[in-house]
Amino acid sequence: MSTLKNPKVLLLILCWIASVLLIAPWPKSGMVVEEVGENSSLYQKLFPGDIVFSINKIPIEEVDLTQFEGKFVSIETSRGKIDLFLNRSDIKLRKRDFTNLKFGLDLQGGIYAVVEPECNATAEILNEIKLILEKRTSSLREAMFQVSRFGDRSFIQIQIAGGTESELKQLLNTTGVFEGKIPLHVSFEEGRGVLKIGAESEWVDVTYCNGKVCLLGEEIEINETLTYKGIELQLVNLTESRADFLAVIYRNAGERRDIVRVYIDPERSWLRKEGAYYSWGFQVEITPEAAQRFYDVVRNLAVRSTGIGGEAYLEERLYLYLDGKEVSNLSISAGLKEKPVTVASVTGSALTREEAMRERSFLQNILRSGSLPCSIKIVSMKNITPKLGTTFLQNLVMAGIIALVVITFVLLARYRNLKVVMLSAFTSISEIVFILAGSVLLNWTLDLGALIGILMVIGSGVTQEVMIIDEIIHGEVEKTSLRERISRAFSIILGSAGTVIGAMFPLLIFGFGLLRGFAITTILGVLIGVGITRSAFSHLVRKIYE
Repeated sequence: MSTLKNPKVLLLILCWIASVLLIAPWPKSGMVVEEVGENSSLYQKLFPGDIVFSINKIPIEEVDLTQFEGKFVSIETSRGKIDLFLNRSDIKLRKRDFTNLKFGLDLQGGIYAVVEPECNATAEILNEIKLILEKRTSSLREAMFQVSRFGDRSFIQIQIAGGTESELKQLLNTTGVFEGKIPLHVSFEEGRGVLKIGAESEWVDVTYCNGKVCLLGEEIEINETLTYKGIELQLVNLTESRADFLAVIYRNAGERRDIVRVYIDPERSWLRKEGAYYSWGFQVEITPEAAQRFYDVVRNLAVRSTGIGGEAYLEERLYLYLDGKEVSNLSISAGLKEKPVTVASVTGSALTREEAMRERSFLQNILRSGSLPCSIKIVSMKNITPKLGTTFLQNLVMAGIIALVVITFVLLARYRNLKVVMLSAFTSISEIVFILAGSVLLNWTLDLGALIGILMVIGSGVTQEVMIIDEIIHGEVEKTSLRERISRAFSIILGSAGTVIGAMFPLLIFGFGLLRGFAITTILGVLIGVGITRSAFSHLVRKIYE
């Protein structure tokens, strides 16, 4: 059989091709948007992470956007073509990365912030804030959190690799109080009306009382609240003929969590194109108590005209608020008048697919992480540079090159076969490339711990290659078959791999920061070595000595 037709060699070649495509180590046109100011003409048209290719058909790398201010421009971006009058640019761009590899805070730099709770934070509250912020950033970027105390004051230090100030501020300034409200109206006849909540026997008499409303033995003014059947009612408007209330149906704040589960699977979390915009949505599971409150409010609402497809809707809508700001409003299906249901939907829309995905993910993240027990203020925030990490990386790469050269000479002196030595060096380089490609595939961020793990994997890999070579060369003395010699070498290699993975597994589960990066890279490298490179290496060495 030809060497190139051997399945082990073919797998090695395919992995090389896939790795190069994944890493994509070549220059790329365009520049990446880091931040868009609120006063920019491009605000809400471009977002962090978007790519700008050209302006008026001139490559963006060759121009300064400010020179086009006050002119009509045509901008080619990853979102498509944008034509507008550029009154003010106020946009921050950077060069596109040379590869698809992602580097951690110690190598890439990022944002460092110190925040302080605006309450008398106990150790439990601090830990809760830390856990919530960790959940919010877990799906966005690599982040590190640390709680510190100085005297009577408590702080949380936050580091986000490659982040922007606007991105971090959005996470920190969002307390996460989520509410669902439905308007209720009371019409007065001769100063009297009825608030219809629950069964007819539970309806409440309401009286207009000289600029106030009287109900349930209380007098309330505009913006004041009272509670009935567990439903918080806020008076938002009042005239002699009508009173308007907002009934709070759902709330996720503090100890009250009406939304107990947020679904993110494709069947219950969707995004689709509808005409000129994209709609998004996802389902949530609510408590039985919240479902009963919703039913008590909507059961008495009238049905308005049917919508598209003949579905009937109620006369009022459900308004969703995040930290007091409306984020969406939903039509209420007439079928929800029949009985309490514990599954609800949150929906919205955006002009582009990217915006819709961003809005959906942000709201899912906030609902899953929960609301902060108290608001926090930013004490300081600054960009940090990767200068020290870059220096260490350069030294690490230089040490790796020197080690590879030394190992090459040692192997050459031992075996006196240039083909075998070059094959060993090629195998080590292959493992490095495959590990880097694996990090791209797993969307894993490379930090200093991960790079140290790569060096360790390469060192152990060379040791195992020496074992394979020795078994092939010196097996003749024992008069054993080549298959038996290779099997003996691989039994030792597999045992060693199992030991390494077992040792790294606790770091993978319980580790943090550099330790976890070290564990992931080491385990990935061991699996690549055992599954791909060692088997191809043994086959090629055997061919050399045949």
